[in-house]
Amino acid sequence: MLSETVIRHFCSDPTINAVLSFYAETAEREGIPFFSETDTTDAGTDRSEMFPIVIANALENALLANRKIDDKEKRFIRIVLISKPQRMLRVENPIPEGTVFDKEGFPMPDVQDGNEKHGIGVKSIRAYAKKHGADLYYRIEKQDETRRLVMMMVG
Repeated sequence: MLSETVIRHFCSDPTINAVLSFYAETAEREGIPFFSETDTTDAGTDRSEMFPIVIANALENALLANRKIDDKEKRFIRIVLISKPQRMLRVENPIPEGTVFDKEGFPMPDVQDGNEKHGIGVKSIRAYAKKHGADLYYRIEKQDETRRLVMMMVG
């Protein structure tokens, strides 16, 4: 719970800082290394109070993906949040086998017994990017025998 989270200093925006603290602590409690790079001057300055929700959705998706990785040595979350020269959010995590992408290159929700298990996070990230004219893409990279999903939003 957020009320039990030790708040660390990631950036000057208190809401974004709380989100990052919550997910860092949750990941580390589950043995998932959490790496962050933020420009601490004004990483939280934003046109919309929805940006912390975008960050939370991206980190929640990364956490869920890590929980599906059997090899605990391959688990990690890396977030980069930069505000200048323009806003950039990048989240990396290992990608579970069987992850499916739609024709536009976005991860599709898990489906079990005909019902979506999740998918709202990616939809809300896409909606935010569209509303604010940000470029958003997902890609798969391979490093040290680990496939990882990289989500990048710029703008």
